[in-house]
Amino acid sequence: MEKDKYSIIKRGFCGLKQAFTLLELLLIILIISVVLSTSLPLIRINVKNMEFKIFINKTYLFLDYAKVQAVLKNIIFSVRFNMKDNKIYLLAKGKNEDQKTLEINVPKNIYIRFDNEDLLFYPDGTFQEFKIDIFDKNKRNTIISSSGFDGKINVIKKAEDFAIL
Repeated sequence: MEKDKYSIIKRGFCGLKQAFTLLELLLIILIISVVLSTSLPLIRINVKNMEFKIFINKTYLFLDYAKVQAVLKNIIFSVRFNMKDNKIYLLAKGKNEDQKTLEINVPKNIYIRFDNEDLLFYPDGTFQEFKIDIFDKNKRNTIISSSGFDGKINVIKKAEDFAIL
């Protein structure tokens, strides 16, 4: 009998076992549903912000990878934006034809404006001057650009600058 008073079930006065009433359970369910209904829109906004930030970082790294590959392999590489397929391709420039080496998908809710359809990266570490404007329906906007000859790719407005509404 001594072991019984240390059991997990809640005990009331005089050692009688008590359980939650139906009203208490319904109240807990109501509180959980209110908390979830108020937090789900914020979670959705955070997920969209993260998707935008991830794509900005992925594009920046993709361009940097093209620059490095051009130097390492000593050939011209091209980054081609194909918005019909929602893809960005990395192409190794050959004598007869271009060879696809890598591609990334552009999410459907993200749009890209660019100066040139093909960005060229040369074996000496230089690349064509470019400006890429990445934006979405929520007016988040980031510009990735370069002067070309300084060897740097610049992110002008980062995705981290956007406030969560």
